[in-house]
Amino acid sequence: MKYVCSEFREELEKEGGHDVDNRLEKEFPAWFRSHIKMLWKDNREEVSEGLYALSCRPDLRVRLWASCSVNGVRYNTTDRERHRQTQNSGVLVDGTHNGVPTEFYGQLKEIVELSYNSDLEFIRTVVLFRCEWFSQDGKARTIRDDGHFRSINIERFWYKSDSFILATQSRKVFYVQDTLHGENWRVVQKFEHRSMYDVNEKELTTVHQDETGSDHEFGVQDDVNDVLDEPAPVHRRLNGEKTTVGGNLQVLINSREELSENSDSEGCEDDTI
Repeated sequence: MKYVCSEFREELEKEGGHDVDNRLEKEFPAWFRSHIKMLWKDNREEVSEGLYALSCRPDLRVRLWASCSVNGVRYNTTDRERHRQTQNSGVLVDGTHNGVPTEFYGQLKEIVELSYNSDLEFIRTVVLFRCEWFSQDGKARTIRDDGHFRSINIERFWYKSDSFILATQSRKVFYVQDTLHGENWRVVQKFEHRSMYDVNEKELTTVHQDETGSDHEFGVQDDVNDVLDEPAPVHRRLNGEKTTVGGNLQVLINSREELSENSDSEGCEDDTI
Protein backbone atom coordinates (compact mmCIF):
# COMPACT_ATOMS: atom_id res chain seq x y z
CA MET A 1 0.00 0.00 0.00
CA LYS A 2 2.89 2.39 0.76
CA TYR A 3 4.26 1.73 -2.74
CA VAL A 4 0.91 2.59 -4.35
CA CYS A 5 0.65 5.79 -2.29
CA SER A 6 4.19 6.78 -3.29
CA GLU A 7 3.32 6.20 -6.94
CA PHE A 8 0.40 8.63 -6.76
CA ARG A 9 2.53 11.18 -4.91
CA GLU A 10 5.12 11.03 -7.69
CA GLU A 11 2.38 11.68 -10.26
CA LEU A 12 1.20 14.75 -8.34
CA GLU A 13 4.73 16.08 -7.99
CA LYS A 14 5.34 15.64 -11.72
CA GLU A 15 2.27 17.77 -12.41
CA GLY A 16 4.03 20.56 -10.53
CA GLY A 17 0.99 21.43 -8.44
CA HIS A 18 1.07 22.94 -4.97
CA ASP A 19 -0.20 21.48 -1.72
CA VAL A 20 0.62 17.89 -2.69
CA ASP A 21 -0.21 16.51 0.78
CA ASN A 22 -3.76 17.86 0.76
CA ARG A 23 -4.36 16.67 -2.79
CA LEU A 24 -3.00 13.25 -1.85
CA GLU A 25 -5.44 12.99 1.06
CA LYS A 26 -8.46 14.08 -0.97
CA GLU A 27 -7.80 12.47 -4.34
CA PHE A 28 -6.05 9.22 -3.43
CA PRO A 29 -9.21 7.07 -2.84
CA ALA A 30 -10.63 7.76 -6.32
CA TRP A 31 -7.22 7.37 -7.98
CA PHE A 32 -6.53 4.14 -6.05
CA ARG A 33 -9.83 2.61 -7.11
CA SER A 34 -9.40 3.39 -10.81
CA HIS A 35 -5.70 2.45 -10.80
CA ILE A 36 -6.23 -0.96 -9.18
CA LYS A 37 -9.23 -1.76 -11.41
CA MET A 38 -7.14 -0.96 -14.47
CA LEU A 39 -4.33 -3.23 -13.27
CA TRP A 40 -6.85 -5.96 -12.40
CA LYS A 41 -8.20 -5.83 -15.94
CA ASP A 42 -4.91 -5.55 -17.85
CA ASN A 43 -2.38 -7.32 -15.63
CA ARG A 44 -4.19 -9.29 -12.95
CA GLU A 45 -1.13 -11.11 -11.60
CA GLU A 46 0.18 -7.79 -10.21
CA VAL A 47 -2.87 -7.27 -7.99
CA SER A 48 -3.69 -9.48 -5.01
CA GLU A 49 -7.29 -10.35 -4.21
CA GLY A 50 -7.03 -8.43 -0.93
CA LEU A 51 -5.76 -5.28 -2.65
CA TYR A 52 -8.54 -5.48 -5.21
CA ALA A 53 -11.14 -5.84 -2.45
CA LEU A 54 -9.75 -2.73 -0.70
CA SER A 55 -10.13 -0.73 -3.91
CA CYS A 56 -13.87 -1.51 -4.01
CA ARG A 57 -14.68 0.70 -1.00
CA PRO A 58 -16.07 -0.50 2.33
CA ASP A 59 -19.55 -1.74 3.09
CA LEU A 60 -21.54 1.05 4.77
CA ARG A 61 -22.53 -1.42 7.47
CA VAL A 62 -19.88 -1.84 10.16
CA ARG A 63 -19.34 -4.07 13.15
CA LEU A 64 -18.68 -2.52 16.54
CA TRP A 65 -16.85 -4.55 19.17
CA ALA A 66 -16.08 -4.03 22.83
CA SER A 67 -13.03 -6.30 22.95
CA CYS A 68 -10.49 -7.83 20.59
CA SER A 69 -7.13 -9.53 20.45
CA VAL A 70 -4.42 -8.00 18.22
CA ASN A 71 -1.56 -10.41 17.54
CA GLY A 72 -2.35 -12.09 20.87
CA VAL A 73 -2.61 -8.87 22.90
CA ARG A 74 -6.04 -8.11 24.32
CA TYR A 75 -7.69 -4.67 24.13
CA ASN A 76 -10.96 -3.58 25.74
CA THR A 77 -12.91 -0.38 25.25
CA THR A 78 -13.25 1.95 28.23
CA ASP A 79 -16.98 1.20 28.40
CA ARG A 80 -16.33 -2.53 28.72
CA GLU A 81 -13.99 -2.19 31.67
CA ARG A 82 -15.82 0.65 33.41
CA HIS A 83 -16.84 -1.58 36.34
CA ARG A 84 -13.78 -3.83 36.24
CA GLN A 85 -10.52 -3.74 38.09
CA THR A 86 -8.51 -4.88 35.06
CA GLN A 87 -7.17 -2.39 32.53
CA ASN A 88 -6.77 -3.14 28.82
CA SER A 89 -7.81 0.14 27.16
CA GLY A 90 -4.48 2.02 27.15
CA VAL A 91 -3.16 2.71 23.65
CA LEU A 92 0.13 4.12 22.36
CA VAL A 93 0.90 4.99 18.73
CA ASP A 94 3.87 6.70 17.11
CA GLY A 95 3.23 9.84 15.05
CA THR A 96 4.36 13.40 14.51
CA HIS A 97 3.32 16.71 16.04
CA ASN A 98 4.46 19.87 14.24
CA GLY A 99 6.94 17.72 12.35
CA VAL A 100 8.47 16.26 15.52
CA PRO A 101 8.27 12.47 16.21
CA THR A 102 5.82 12.04 19.07
CA GLU A 103 4.37 9.20 21.10
CA PHE A 104 0.59 9.64 21.34
CA TYR A 105 -0.99 8.22 24.49
CA GLY A 106 -4.71 7.55 24.61
CA GLN A 107 -7.56 5.30 25.57
CA LEU A 108 -9.61 2.98 23.38
CA LYS A 109 -13.23 4.10 22.92
CA GLU A 110 -14.48 1.88 20.10
CA ILE A 111 -13.40 -1.04 17.91
CA VAL A 112 -14.72 -0.78 14.35
CA GLU A 113 -14.56 -3.59 11.79
CA LEU A 114 -14.91 -2.59 8.13
CA SER A 115 -15.66 -5.04 5.33
CA TYR A 116 -14.33 -4.33 1.85
CA ASN A 117 -16.32 -6.27 -0.73
CA SER A 118 -15.74 -6.69 -4.44
CA ASP A 119 -19.12 -8.01 -5.59
CA LEU A 120 -18.84 -10.54 -2.75
CA GLU A 121 -16.20 -12.41 -4.77
CA PHE A 122 -13.40 -11.28 -2.45
CA ILE A 123 -13.87 -9.88 1.04
CA ARG A 124 -11.27 -8.24 3.24
CA THR A 125 -11.80 -6.83 6.72
CA VAL A 126 -9.94 -3.95 8.33
CA VAL A 127 -10.15 -3.19 12.05
CA LEU A 128 -9.86 0.38 13.33
CA PHE A 129 -9.46 1.71 16.86
CA ARG A 130 -11.26 4.95 17.73
CA CYS A 131 -9.25 6.56 20.49
CA GLU A 132 -9.11 9.65 22.65
CA TRP A 133 -5.61 11.13 22.73
CA PHE A 134 -4.38 12.84 25.89
CA SER A 135 -3.18 16.35 25.13
CA GLN A 136 0.50 17.18 25.42
CA ASP A 137 0.02 20.76 24.21
CA GLY A 138 1.30 23.53 26.47
CA LYS A 139 3.76 23.61 29.34
CA ALA A 140 1.15 22.54 31.86
CA ARG A 141 0.52 19.26 30.02
CA THR A 142 4.00 18.45 28.73
CA ILE A 143 5.10 14.88 29.42
CA ARG A 144 7.14 14.66 32.60
CA ASP A 145 9.98 12.14 32.50
CA ASP A 146 12.58 11.87 35.27
CA GLY A 147 14.47 9.04 33.59
CA HIS A 148 12.66 6.38 35.58
CA PHE A 149 8.96 7.19 35.22
CA ARG A 150 7.04 8.93 32.47
CA SER A 151 3.85 10.80 33.44
CA ILE A 152 1.12 12.19 31.20
CA ASN A 153 -1.71 14.62 31.88
CA ILE A 154 -5.19 13.19 31.24
CA GLU A 155 -7.19 16.39 31.82
CA ARG A 156 -7.73 17.29 28.15
CA PHE A 157 -7.70 15.65 24.72
CA TRP A 158 -6.26 16.74 21.38
CA TYR A 159 -6.40 15.55 17.74
CA LYS A 160 -10.13 14.96 18.12
CA SER A 161 -10.53 14.88 14.32
CA ASP A 162 -7.80 12.26 13.99
CA SER A 163 -9.07 9.62 16.38
CA PHE A 164 -8.80 6.48 14.20
CA ILE A 165 -5.80 4.20 13.83
CA LEU A 166 -5.35 0.70 12.43
CA ALA A 167 -5.59 -1.89 15.19
CA THR A 168 -2.21 -3.28 14.13
CA GLN A 169 -0.59 0.15 14.64
CA SER A 170 -1.40 0.18 18.34
CA ARG A 171 0.85 -0.63 21.26
CA LYS A 172 -0.56 -1.44 24.66
CA VAL A 173 0.14 0.64 27.76
CA PHE A 174 -1.15 0.80 31.33
CA TYR A 175 -1.87 3.97 33.30
CA VAL A 176 -1.21 4.18 37.05
CA GLN A 177 -2.18 7.04 39.34
CA ASP A 178 0.72 9.48 39.79
CA THR A 179 0.84 10.32 43.48
CA LEU A 180 3.59 12.90 42.97
CA HIS A 181 2.11 15.24 40.35
CA GLY A 182 -1.55 15.04 41.30
CA GLU A 183 -4.99 13.74 40.39
CA ASN A 184 -4.85 14.48 36.64
CA TRP A 185 -1.53 12.71 36.06
CA ARG A 186 -0.84 9.06 35.23
CA VAL A 187 2.40 7.11 35.13
CA VAL A 188 2.75 5.20 31.86
CA GLN A 189 3.79 1.57 31.98
CA LYS A 190 4.56 0.12 28.56
CA PHE A 191 3.49 -3.40 27.79
CA GLU A 192 6.18 -5.99 27.10
CA HIS A 193 4.97 -8.99 25.12
CA ARG A 194 6.87 -11.82 26.79
CA SER A 195 4.64 -14.80 25.96
CA MET A 196 1.21 -15.48 24.51
CA TYR A 197 -1.66 -17.48 25.96
CA ASP A 198 -5.29 -17.74 24.90
CA VAL A 199 -7.23 -17.83 28.18
CA ASN A 200 -10.58 -16.58 29.42
CA GLU A 201 -10.60 -13.13 30.95
CA LYS A 202 -10.65 -13.05 34.75
CA GLU A 203 -11.15 -10.23 37.18
CA LEU A 204 -7.92 -9.32 38.96
CA THR A 205 -7.48 -7.29 42.12
CA THR A 206 -4.72 -5.10 40.67
CA VAL A 207 -4.77 -2.58 37.88
CA HIS A 208 -1.53 -3.97 36.45
CA GLN A 209 -2.46 -6.82 34.14
CA ASP A 210 0.45 -8.77 32.70
CA GLU A 211 -1.28 -11.59 30.85
CA THR A 212 -1.85 -11.40 27.09
CA GLY A 213 -4.85 -13.67 26.80
CA SER A 214 -7.86 -13.18 24.60
CA ASP A 215 -11.48 -13.79 25.51
CA HIS A 216 -12.08 -14.89 21.90
CA GLU A 217 -14.49 -12.09 21.15
CA PHE A 218 -12.53 -10.84 18.17
CA GLY A 219 -9.05 -11.45 16.84
CA VAL A 220 -6.82 -9.34 14.61
CA GLN A 221 -3.51 -10.35 13.05
CA ASP A 222 -1.22 -8.54 10.63
CA ASP A 223 -1.17 -11.32 8.08
CA VAL A 224 -4.67 -12.77 8.35
CA ASN A 225 -7.68 -11.68 6.27
CA ASP A 226 -10.95 -12.54 8.00
CA VAL A 227 -13.45 -14.06 5.57
CA LEU A 228 -17.17 -13.45 5.95
CA ASP A 229 -19.80 -15.51 4.13
CA GLU A 230 -22.00 -12.47 3.54
CA PRO A 231 -22.45 -8.93 4.85
CA ALA A 232 -23.57 -9.33 8.43
CA PRO A 233 -25.67 -7.11 10.68
CA VAL A 234 -23.90 -4.85 13.08
CA HIS A 235 -23.26 -6.26 16.54
CA ARG A 236 -21.83 -4.97 19.77
CA ARG A 237 -20.58 -7.32 22.47
CA LEU A 238 -20.72 -6.11 26.05
CA ASN A 239 -20.04 -8.37 29.00
CA GLY A 240 -20.48 -11.45 26.85
CA GLU A 241 -23.87 -10.35 25.50
CA LYS A 242 -24.35 -9.64 21.80
CA THR A 243 -26.92 -7.09 20.66
CA THR A 244 -27.67 -5.56 17.27
CA VAL A 245 -26.93 -1.85 16.92
CA GLY A 246 -27.37 0.63 14.10
CA GLY A 247 -23.76 1.00 13.05
CA ASN A 248 -23.14 2.85 9.79
CA LEU A 249 -19.88 3.92 8.20
CA GLN A 250 -21.39 7.19 6.99
CA VAL A 251 -22.31 8.08 10.57
CA LEU A 252 -18.67 7.60 11.58
CA ILE A 253 -17.54 9.80 8.70
CA ASN A 254 -20.05 12.53 9.61
CA SER A 255 -18.96 12.39 13.26
CA ARG A 256 -15.34 12.79 12.21
CA GLU A 257 -16.20 15.83 10.10
CA GLU A 258 -18.12 17.42 12.99
CA LEU A 259 -15.19 16.84 15.33
CA SER A 260 -12.87 18.35 12.75
CA GLU A 261 -14.97 21.53 12.60
CA ASN A 262 -15.04 21.78 16.39
CA SER A 263 -11.30 21.23 16.60
CA ASP A 264 -10.65 23.96 14.04
CA SER A 265 -12.73 26.40 16.07
CA GLU A 266 -10.74 25.52 19.18
CA GLY A 267 -7.43 26.01 17.40
CA CYS A 268 -6.40 22.35 17.62
CA GLU A 269 -3.57 21.03 15.44
CA ASP A 270 -4.37 18.70 12.58
CA ASP A 271 -1.16 16.72 12.02
CA THR A 272 -1.78 13.16 10.92
CA ILE A 273 -1.00 10.38 13.36
